[in-house]
Amino acid sequence: MLLLDLGLPDGNGLDLIEDFSARDVRVIVFSVLGDEQSVLAAIERGAAGYLLKDTAAGQMREAIAQVLAGGAPLTPAVAGHLLRKMRRTEVAAPPADKSDTALMDLTAREREVLMALARGFSYDETATMLEISKHTVNHHIKQIYAKLAVTSRSQAVFEAVQAGWLRSSGWFRGSLVVSLLRSLLPTLALTTAFLLLILWLEQSARPDLPPITAIEARPAELPADLSHWRDDAPQSWQSFELPLKVCKIRCTTPYTAWRYRFQHVRGQLADPALYFPYTDANLALYLNGTLIELKGQLAAPPSVYRYDGRLIRMPLDLLKPGDNEIVWLLTIERRGTGSVMPFYLGNYSELESPLRHLRWLTDDLVRGSFWLQLTALLFALALLLRGSRERVVLWFALVSPFWLTIALWHLVPDWIVSTSLRFAAFYVSLFGMIAFSLLFICAILEAPPRWLTRSALAYFAIGTLLALGAGFWPDLDGYWRSALPHYTIKWSAMLILPYLVFRLYGYLDRQRDSLMAQWTLAAAVLPAVCGVHDAVRGSFGPMAFALYPISGLGISIAFCLELGRRVLANQARMARYSEELAATVRARELELADNYAKLKLPIASVR
Repeated sequence: MLLLDLGLPDGNGLDLIEDFSARDVRVIVFSVLGDEQSVLAAIERGAAGYLLKDTAAGQMREAIAQVLAGGAPLTPAVAGHLLRKMRRTEVAAPPADKSDTALMDLTAREREVLMALARGFSYDETATMLEISKHTVNHHIKQIYAKLAVTSRSQAVFEAVQAGWLRSSGWFRGSLVVSLLRSLLPTLALTTAFLLLILWLEQSARPDLPPITAIEARPAELPADLSHWRDDAPQSWQSFELPLKVCKIRCTTPYTAWRYRFQHVRGQLADPALYFPYTDANLALYLNGTLIELKGQLAAPPSVYRYDGRLIRMPLDLLKPGDNEIVWLLTIERRGTGSVMPFYLGNYSELESPLRHLRWLTDDLVRGSFWLQLTALLFALALLLRGSRERVVLWFALVSPFWLTIALWHLVPDWIVSTSLRFAAFYVSLFGMIAFSLLFICAILEAPPRWLTRSALAYFAIGTLLALGAGFWPDLDGYWRSALPHYTIKWSAMLILPYLVFRLYGYLDRQRDSLMAQWTLAAAVLPAVCGVHDAVRGSFGPMAFALYPISGLGISIAFCLELGRRVLANQARMARYSEELAATVRARELELADNYAKLKLPIASVR
């Protein structure tokens, strides 16, 4: 049996382990070096045990006895390194050709670096993934090149593949695929829950009554007396099916008239009411020619309105047996925009619950997400004021105001008086949301490359000019004032989404063992879920004005989770460094004490 130190004055103790192990000599490493690289290298060379120099004398005797009995004694810190090594899913497989001594000479850490090179990671990404410095990565790469007698990354990877060492470690390796699928479970769970929430709220906002879709409509002008309706063009009515774009009726002016006729039997409806789930127009509603509801300002300029549900009671004294007529005048904020959705006729009690669910989606959830996003933004600004230099904090502080603007655009549109300014502000917010969300998510991984930062800023600048130009260009058709920036956003987002998914995969691939990283990914993709849902269905319709602010909450959640993950990772890293430093200090103290004791004996004998 041999008790061996690694830091020998005339050579490396690792080289002796293989020589003595080949002679059936049991080797116990007794060293001050307790880092993972030294431990794993010694065990791979054939060491029967590994003890740090702070091991007590009694434990040393027990370790020697264990080795003689066929055991393998390890100190707790050394055993921890081995357990972490076993848990890694990317542990390099042993070479298929045992005679290939060059690959056999690679240490465990060098194999991990070579694995990262084979998977296409940069030096910075490899350093981040392995939690070592970039200089250490450069040192390992030089050692790999020297041992494999190569001069480039491609040659090193080629030699490893030819020897069979990387053959089972590619993309199709079963354990890697299973690990990635397992890591995606939080994303799938949160995405599924979000979609189910959307579908449930959409369904619950609809009464258990057949919707009214057959309707008549025609162009109109405002009557001199809004309190009464008189049909001055009975021959102009045309039949349509809802939902219907207002521009199908008239695009030159924002005024249109809509009519629905129905039969009423006395006693059939105890408390009759009309339920309009979604409407963004200023409205004057008439029952048999008498005004019963007036919302907003119909005269130019019209009031700024948002999608909102309206439940309107119909006075029983205005209903008459037999034929009844409901007419309403609509004033749209911008010419060529707006739509009319199916509506419902029934008792007030049957329609009250769907309206409550609708307002929970379009008001309460958006309002709650707004305050949570605002809190996260204030927290990020506080970090910046305290001197934080993390890019993830900076980019979140830039993207969050755009998400908040979209929420305010939905909740309090009357704050923006000008209609053109209102739509321009909305599209500018969407362009900023896309550009800076991309930079924020990339900053979770690492500092965004310079070309990506410049591209995102240019995208935002061009989109802002486009949104403002479409809103104030006098010769542009009313439809294209909204459609031009809308389609630009839609198609550009479809091009950006694949790149974003690739970046998120890189993040997950590095942190697949971190549960918090998995939930960070799940929260960050919520806005993309809205985009996919929009693409599949063709359009959100009115639901988009609530779902976009709600999905933006995922960005704030991802920000908080990433900050928490970094704090926990730093704490774990500091604890590990402290443990290794404490072990090194104890070993040095013991070594100094032994040296002092050896030096003290000759001095005493001279005296």
